[in-house]
Amino acid sequence: MTIGTVFFQMLSLAILILVGVVISRIKMVDDHGMGQISRLINYVFNPMLMVSSAIDSVGSIDKQVMLLLFGLAAVLYLALILIGRFAAPLFDKRPGQKEMYQLMFIFSNVGFMGIPVIRGVFGAENVVYVLAFVFVFNIVFYTYGVALLDGGLSRGSLKKMLNPGTISAVVTLFIVLLEPQVPEFLSSVVDYLGSAASPLAMIAVGVTLANADLKAVFLNPKTYLFTLVKMVAIPLIAIPLLKLLPFSDTVIGVCLVEIAMPVANLPLILGTEKGIDCTSCSASIIMTTLASVLTVPLLVALI
Repeated sequence: MTIGTVFFQMLSLAILILVGVVISRIKMVDDHGMGQISRLINYVFNPMLMVSSAIDSVGSIDKQVMLLLFGLAAVLYLALILIGRFAAPLFDKRPGQKEMYQLMFIFSNVGFMGIPVIRGVFGAENVVYVLAFVFVFNIVFYTYGVALLDGGLSRGSLKKMLNPGTISAVVTLFIVLLEPQVPEFLSSVVDYLGSAASPLAMIAVGVTLANADLKAVFLNPKTYLFTLVKMVAIPLIAIPLLKLLPFSDTVIGVCLVEIAMPVANLPLILGTEKGIDCTSCSASIIMTTLASVLTVPLLVALI
């Protein structure tokens, strides 16, 4: 896949983000409505897109590759935890802020944005490979991530691990391993629901951008430095390591895109719940999301 092809795929997603900005500016949707749409994306459309990909890929998925991807995802998050512990104090040493930067280094938007991007760049049939990253993301976030801000695990945080993201990941894994024959009518329903994920996810990003404090986003040098490290330096280090693995270029591309995704929304939500000032986190989400339109095509071209 050429850099031009990837760029225009990302550009189409960027236009959808612009649609979200316009929708927000003309007050077609308010914060309450966007919150409901975001929940639908997280709890219905993205999970169904992953399941739909598994159904469409029955018989064509290499189970050994999928097993290796789970191992890769586990190693990746361990490496990101270590990077976050060492790099976060360089950005902010204050209690609360240091932990927020750690979360920002570790957790990328592998599901909410990663799934639509991979569908647009590599095709819906390759979304199934996101399974490993989404599954490990949920486990690490609701254990290490929550404990980082809480000072320890709680029963409530462990309960949150059981969510539509992990449930759909388990269902997807079941389909990949056992290759059941799914009735065509049911497959169609899942496909219809999954197809809504890509445009709505990008529009939701646009609404977030329209409501952001642009001064906080664009006038803080730390935001630019963080974006450079997360969106360029870390993926560049990952490329030669990914090429050592026995994966096809497509699978390597999927892995790279997941690594190169912008900061996830969950650290912002968790930090807000804990009463932490999340200005830097919010700014980094916006900046890394905008940067991904350029960085993802350039990085994929290096494979």
